[in-house]
Amino acid sequence: MIVKEEPDIGRYLEMREGEMEIGELRLSYRLTEPVYFALTGENERLEKWIGEGMPVQGVSPQICRELTRPMYMHFWIPQQKEGPGRWCVTGDKIKFSSDVMQYMYLPENGGPVYYTTMEAAIMGRRTDTVRFLLEQGMKLDLRQDRLRDIVHQCDDREILEMIRKMPESHWEKLYDPQFSPTEFPEDFELPCE
Repeated sequence: MIVKEEPDIGRYLEMREGEMEIGELRLSYRLTEPVYFALTGENERLEKWIGEGMPVQGVSPQICRELTRPMYMHFWIPQQKEGPGRWCVTGDKIKFSSDVMQYMYLPENGGPVYYTTMEAAIMGRRTDTVRFLLEQGMKLDLRQDRLRDIVHQCDDREILEMIRKMPESHWEKLYDPQFSPTEFPEDFELPCE
């Protein structure tokens, strides 16, 4: 495999760190700038950098080798009244009743140290950015655990429809019994197949 050398990858390594509200949830993040731009929907900046040679994914093997700190995106689970640190059943949903972050993908848990622009755009519910990245040739493969988990958490109907319509996305993996059941928005209609 030939790895393309990006010009001046140093600018792709600068990190942004902080928190933002996404719907009723709070997301903590530490991301490289291109991935942060996808999370926040800054398509003009992404378009400029992609035009200058940045991979549409915002990461490459060379960029990942140069990262000094891992990226992360974690949703905080709001405090529930049932007590600290317990799982509780509320109606037909199970929730963790503690104000803690979900640390699903950390290097020490065997997780990756990076996220792609598409994963950040889906996590940030940036419909226009998802559309833009698809137009730039970004591919989705729901056979990847982390991407499938991110799509499971997405409640944006338009994003889910875009992903479903992509034959190469392997949408059927969302229904695979070996994976946890998917929760969709109430008005989302599953395809009749």
